Amino acid sequence: MEILNEEKKNSKNNRILLDDITTKVGSSISSTQKMELYNATIDGELDQFKSLILEKKYPIFEEVSAANFKWTSLHYAMHYGQESVIFFILDYLNKKNCLDSGISSKSSDGRCP
Repeated sequence: MEILNEEKKNSKNNRILLDDITTKVGSSISSTQKMELYNATIDGELDQFKSLILEKKYPIFEEVSAANFKWTSLHYAMHYGQESVIFFILDYLNKKNCLDSGISSKSSDGRCP
């Protein structure tokens, strides 16, 4: 039981961290900014993607799909096989201690990255 309780605690803590990453900018970036994030992701432009996340502080889990489909950059990077972007996102999430929550984030059609 202790292990299950610890997993629940870690899962809750990871969810909070992921929520913090998602909402730090308030998920209020413009549609133009979302397109910047989307294009950097699907084109595999790692330097540009890093700049958007680290310098411009775009939320790494911003929804960049059509409204309410809930596809993030990680969903698109996985879909298009953009390994450098995938590894950056996973490393970033790991450093923020929310890797588990990040890779299990579901789109509206139930897909995890």
